[in-house]
Amino acid sequence: MKVKLKIMIAGGVILSATFAQALNWTGGNGDWSSDAGWGGTQPTAADMVNHYSSSTLTVTQAGEVCAELRLGNTAGNAPVLNVTGGDLTTAAANVGYNDAGTVNVTGGAVNSSTIVINAGGSAAVSGSGSWTSGSFLFVGNNSAGTLNITGGGSVSNTYSQLGRLANGNGAIAVSGSGSTWVNSSTIQVGANSIGLLNVTDGGNVSSVGTSYIGANAGGSGTATVSG
Repeated sequence: MKVKLKIMIAGGVILSATFAQALNWTGGNGDWSSDAGWGGTQPTAADMVNHYSSSTLTVTQAGEVCAELRLGNTAGNAPVLNVTGGDLTTAAANVGYNDAGTVNVTGGAVNSSTIVINAGGSAAVSGSGSWTSGSFLFVGNNSAGTLNITGGGSVSNTYSQLGRLANGNGAIAVSGSGSTWVNSSTIQVGANSIGLLNVTDGGNVSSVGTSYIGANAGGSGTATVSG
């Protein structure tokens, strides 16, 4: 079965993506490498992955893949993805798709083209964990989203918007020595709605391009650097 979807990426640009199949994690608390948890076969690089249930899915091994990751769809459920080792590679990561989802990266690595944290979703990167995006990071796309980088964790991407669209509310906190957030282009804190950036206790944020606090009409941004 092939599923073709149109996905809004940025700036009014609509891209189409074709997936070999959509796989739902149904295995309760378990490891990504479990065939049974995926209904008999693990995701490939061409498959869209949905994790919507109130259970914890954990990545521990190298080479885990999918075309798109979606966490959170049904109200009342609280899906969690933990990355404790190995690595996960996906074109698009949606943390909080229609309802809240949680990602914790405490070891290993996540690699994705885009990162969207929305719908009450939250992500935390700490310790030896890292998350690398080759393109966009949107926190609080059109509702709430949070990203916390602590304890030496690292996040890197190209272009970032906190509070991307109307009704968005995006917050990023970078705290502790060795905790880093690196942008190879622009940061907009409060792009078209509310954005909040807190850098504390030796955390480090860098941007090659221009950084905006309250970028556009309707944007309201706050940035605090201390310690």
